[in-house]
Amino acid sequence: MKSLHRLLIRKRRAALPVGEYRALSRAVFSKIITLPVFTKAQHVAVYMPHENEVDTQFLIEQAHADKKSVYLPVFSKTLSFHLVKPGDALIESETGILEPVKNSESAALATRIDLMFLPLVAFDERGYRLGRGAGAYDRYLALHRPYLIGLAYEFQKISSLEKEPWDVPMDCVVTEMNVYCFKPRFGS
Repeated sequence: MKSLHRLLIRKRRAALPVGEYRALSRAVFSKIITLPVFTKAQHVAVYMPHENEVDTQFLIEQAHADKKSVYLPVFSKTLSFHLVKPGDALIESETGILEPVKNSESAALATRIDLMFLPLVAFDERGYRLGRGAGAYDRYLALHRPYLIGLAYEFQKISSLEKEPWDVPMDCVVTEMNVYCFKPRFGS
């Protein structure tokens, strides 16, 4: 069932016209900046979009403008997050996703990240996410647990996902129409 959800939702996401993609991403961003958890966060991990995932460029720019430390993921054997500053070069990974240059100086201490924005293919009413399928975030989140916000389009919401033992529920999901919070934590 997960593979069918991935196929259908990715297909629908890929069919978004550029103008609609930008408008929906902008609507998601306008909801994020009103969240107290975003206002309070100092160390924010953000993903780089792939295959019409919600665009995070506005979010990254706002976080930098607010003097927050911004971290982007690097995928290798394990998922790690690296500090990026305005103007830092990004390189295209083997999977086509832009990443910061990996080096030990920019690697984030996992405990520093207090807010993480997650990519997803689908999410359910309990806050569980269907990711890209590699399990990188699941493995990372088994060890480190910042406040988790998934970014999605409303059409990515489904009633229930098959839950695996390693799945970590998100605290919230922000879409162009709603902010879904699943379990209250600090500042939500």
